[in-house]
Amino acid sequence: MTTIRCFRNPFILLPLLFAHIAISAQRSQPGGPAAVSPVSEVLVQNQTIRDSLFLWEERIYLHTDRSEAAPGEYLFFKAYAMTGPQKFRVSPSGVMKVDLIDPSGTLASSQYYQLSDGMAQGAVEIPEDLEPNTYQLRAYTRWMQNYGPQQFFTRQIRVLENGEVTTGASLKQVAEVRFYPEGGSLLKGMNNKIIIRALDALGCPVSLAGEIRDSAGRRVVDVYSYEEGLGMSILTPEPGAAYTLHLENGQRFSLPAVQDAGYAMQVNPLHPDHITVSVGAVGMKKSPLQLTGRIGEKVFMEQPLELEGSGSLQIEIPKKQMPSGIVHFDLLGADGEVLSERPVRIEGPESLKMELVPLAQDFTQGGKNTFRLKITDASGNPVQTEVSLSVIRDTGSRLPGISDYLRPNPGSAEIGAFRKALFLDDLNALATASGNSGKDLPNEILYPIQEQLELIGYAYDLNNELLRNQEIQVMSSTDENLFISEVRTDPSGILKVSGIDFSGEIPLIFRTKGEDTRTNLVRFEPLHEEIYQNTKTRATGQPLAIKPPETEVKRKGRPLVETTPWAVIDTTGLIRLAQATVTAKKQEVKATPSVYGIEPKRVIRQDPKKPYNSIGELLQRMPGVFVTGDVFTVPNVSVPSLPPGPTRWVVDGLMLVANEHPFDLVPIMDIERIELLSASDASIYGSRGTGPIFAIYTRNGSDVDYVSRKDAMVTFKGFAPGLPFEEYLQQRNKDRKLRKQEPATLYWNPAVTTDESGEALIEFTSPADYDAIRIQLEAVTPEGSHGSLQDVLHRPDLK
Repeated sequence: MTTIRCFRNPFILLPLLFAHIAISAQRSQPGGPAAVSPVSEVLVQNQTIRDSLFLWEERIYLHTDRSEAAPGEYLFFKAYAMTGPQKFRVSPSGVMKVDLIDPSGTLASSQYYQLSDGMAQGAVEIPEDLEPNTYQLRAYTRWMQNYGPQQFFTRQIRVLENGEVTTGASLKQVAEVRFYPEGGSLLKGMNNKIIIRALDALGCPVSLAGEIRDSAGRRVVDVYSYEEGLGMSILTPEPGAAYTLHLENGQRFSLPAVQDAGYAMQVNPLHPDHITVSVGAVGMKKSPLQLTGRIGEKVFMEQPLELEGSGSLQIEIPKKQMPSGIVHFDLLGADGEVLSERPVRIEGPESLKMELVPLAQDFTQGGKNTFRLKITDASGNPVQTEVSLSVIRDTGSRLPGISDYLRPNPGSAEIGAFRKALFLDDLNALATASGNSGKDLPNEILYPIQEQLELIGYAYDLNNELLRNQEIQVMSSTDENLFISEVRTDPSGILKVSGIDFSGEIPLIFRTKGEDTRTNLVRFEPLHEEIYQNTKTRATGQPLAIKPPETEVKRKGRPLVETTPWAVIDTTGLIRLAQATVTAKKQEVKATPSVYGIEPKRVIRQDPKKPYNSIGELLQRMPGVFVTGDVFTVPNVSVPSLPPGPTRWVVDGLMLVANEHPFDLVPIMDIERIELLSASDASIYGSRGTGPIFAIYTRNGSDVDYVSRKDAMVTFKGFAPGLPFEEYLQQRNKDRKLRKQEPATLYWNPAVTTDESGEALIEFTSPADYDAIRIQLEAVTPEGSHGSLQDVLHRPDLK
């Protein structure tokens, strides 16, 4: 028995590597400055990029309230973002994208959510026009695109018929089966553990049940089925034999070919203190071997081995000396060739223990339910943290949790439960890591970290000329915020607006310096369509499989745009858009039309030949308006004949935020007229129209031609607005289709917070009658500890 103790801290390797490079460079030219060859510079740069990608690797996990919903319903989620090998709950990214993808690979919907403290929460609406089928929910940050689509979080979502109620999982059609022999190959005469994963057409795991047969159709061994589409079998292949997997639904899949000679490696991670590695050989000559352990490209263990041509040996490795994460054990030959490999997941920080005690249970409509939650760490100490909680109608199907996705959670002090959790997690490690074990991190970062929303596009004047190297003012105003940004276009006429953190849809106006409205309005053309056509994956160089929606939503008025799609943008390749023809829309009118076609009775106009009157001076001439104070700067304006309320200002159809005024915003030379809306006309602004509303219109540069200001305005789709669960239930009850069926989710709370004692009281009212409910809790602490609890409770009077 051999115990390995030759470990190296992977985080110490980085400074040592750079120190070694620096020393080598200094010695290359004694007495003078270091001479570093271009090749060395590239190697250092590439290694720095790979180290950055390794240390700042991001993962996203979504706790969804359920995995099925009807069209028109909302799917609630809590997102946990984890970074680095230790999976700390922190994320340098501030933006997360959530997509809903249909079975053909077309994007059905897409939303952006703001990450804060490594968390986000939201609700994904299931579009009304979606056909009943299996869809895929996908979540990722722009930084995660550097690692490829396999890094994204995905979950299978079933869209139901309205009124449909599921009663449990059914055996679905299998589109693909992947085989993962332990050690990499099937060797004749050797017990081989084979991990099997079944996937549907979307790449989501499905139930697996069947047996392995030989070429004569005789049953050899059964396949043991586990959760998340995993199966396992122990097979001792005969020389020259061929084997086939036969599923219960009649499908058949061929196993990998049996090898007559080679090396095999088996790993047993079930012991709580150490890992046992078994290395075997069949039909090989004696040669020097080396066993290495690595995470990504970071090697933390090296051990020479001596193995006979056909034989085996065992090695014990203490877990406490190993880093956490997916560890790859590689068996290397004399020339460094990988002869056999085995991934295994090493548990990181101690998992959380959750205890949920019912204090009151009543699952009938209007019934009150109370539970006490207590969270402790492995040592029994209370944990103060934030927990997401879902309570749904039980359908008999277990929901996947963060323990399945991330790493094992014992969930019990019993060693049996602990070993079972480790065993299932080991199957997941084999099935998810084996196929990517040879993946190398790229030498360039194509997708930078995104902290806030941004918009990229071309800036044109209304004569269709690109505005190159010019300052552009981007402005928006809502009741909550006033956004003004000064941005300079590049030599290609490309404008990039950063730091947008609004929720919902907001209007953006683009202007530049000019003598009148015609010369200072800017037409903005986003790059969306061009980016969709030019986005390619790093691995294949082919366009992304996910396609944009085939039909865009038609809007009246200004166009709807969203944050620029996360793709590599080469502005030199897009400069040809400067030749695009953009047709300005013009109407022959004598004045700018009023907002929504309203024609107010109280209007005052600026003299176009002598436009020297300030806003205060103009308002003094308007009947029923009283102006006091300094009329040239910030006067006090009141209208006694209108209902009391705050005075609001609208500039060219854009309402300013509360308590904001246009006195230092709109040049007096640019004012065309000011209108005062009556109480009935002001009602178009809802609760914002409780007081006087003044509408200011700027000059269009001509007494005849009118240039529509919507040409300089777009509606920007910001972060998805939040939806409280109680408000959703109220909205659902107003829908004639949905209210016929009780909601599948009884209660959802993404932010249950335990106190210093690790406890929290959970109270909710049942919205309908339920026979049984399923409760699921998920948590990730900032230090990376995680916990998951799932339980089924039946109505007390039905027991």
